[in-house]
Amino acid sequence: MADVISVHTPLNDETRDLITGEHFSAMKEGVLIVNCARGGIINESAMLAALESGKVAGAAFDVWSEEPPKSDVLKKMIEHPRMVVTPHLGANTFEAQTNVAIDVSREILNLLDGKPVENAVNIARFDPDLMAQMRPFMELAALLGDFISQLAPENPGKVVFNYTGKLAAHDCMPITVAGLAALLNRCTDQEINMVNANLVAERRGLIVEQSRSTESNFFSNLITMSLETPQGKRTIAGTLFEGTPKIVKMRDFDTDFTPEEHMLVMHYDDRPGLIGKIGTILGEAKVNIGAMNLGRRIKGGEAMVVLSVDSPVGGETLAKLSEAIGARFVKAVYLKR
Repeated sequence: MADVISVHTPLNDETRDLITGEHFSAMKEGVLIVNCARGGIINESAMLAALESGKVAGAAFDVWSEEPPKSDVLKKMIEHPRMVVTPHLGANTFEAQTNVAIDVSREILNLLDGKPVENAVNIARFDPDLMAQMRPFMELAALLGDFISQLAPENPGKVVFNYTGKLAAHDCMPITVAGLAALLNRCTDQEINMVNANLVAERRGLIVEQSRSTESNFFSNLITMSLETPQGKRTIAGTLFEGTPKIVKMRDFDTDFTPEEHMLVMHYDDRPGLIGKIGTILGEAKVNIGAMNLGRRIKGGEAMVVLSVDSPVGGETLAKLSEAIGARFVKAVYLKR
C-alpha cells in the first residue's frame, strides 16, 4: 500500500471527489496526502475526518475548493497541526517569473503594434494550436477593415463578415474582431483594439454579423467585408496567396492586387486615353506608380482603377486627377505596414 499519495490531475466532472471517505478507509495507516493540483479533487470533509482520526499522518495542500477559503471545514483543515498549507503559487519560481515577464512584454508589444494578442482573458481568441495558422487571416481582416474604412461613407449602420473555404471550419470571431477594430479606428478618435472593438461598435449602433461556409468556388479561403451605409453597400474581399494578402474584389469589380502603403483608388467611366492622363498628372507631381490594377465589367463601362504609388498624393493632385478623367471618386488610401 502507498506511503504517500500525491494528486496531479485536472478538475472536471470525472475527477471531482476522486478521493472520498471510502478511499481513505482503504488506505494505509499513517499515509501522507499531497494535493497541488486542484481543490475539490479530494473531498475536503473526508480529508479533515482522516486527519482528525489519525488515518492520515500528514497532508500538504496549496489548492482549495474555494479560494480564498471561507467554510468552517477549510478553516479547520488549514489550522490542523498535521496539515501544511501554502498559497496557490505553482508558477512562483525564478524561471517561471522570467518567462511570465517575457510573455507579458511580448503581448503588450503585440497590442501596441495592432497584432493579435494570444493570451488575453477578455477578447476572442483562437486555441494556441491554431493561432500561428490563423494569425495571417486576422492581419488580412485588419487590412481589409483599414482599406474599406477609407473608401466608404462614415458611420455605417451594419458590417457583415463572410468567411468561405477551409477557414470557415473554425470559429472566426477573433478574425471578425480584428477587422472590426481596424474599421473603427478610422471612425473615431478613441483608440480601438480587440478588447474594446465590440463595445465601441455597440455604443455607435453598428450592427456586426458574420457568416461562414466551407464551400468556395474560386479561393481556398476568402474573407469578405460588406458595409451597409445610407449611401449604399460597400464590399471588399481578400485572400492569402502563398502568405501574401491579395484584394480580389471591391464593390462588384473583380480585382487582383497586393495592398501597399500608399494607394490610389479611382472610379470612372472607361474611355480611351484616361490611363495616359493619370500617368501624366502623377508624373508631373513626381509620384511614381508601382503597380496598377484595372477592374471593369464591360468595355467602355464603369471601371475601378487601383494604383500603388511610392509616395503620398496631395489634395491638389487628387483634384486634377478627378477633373481630368471625370471621376466618380478619387481616393488616396494609406495603410500602416
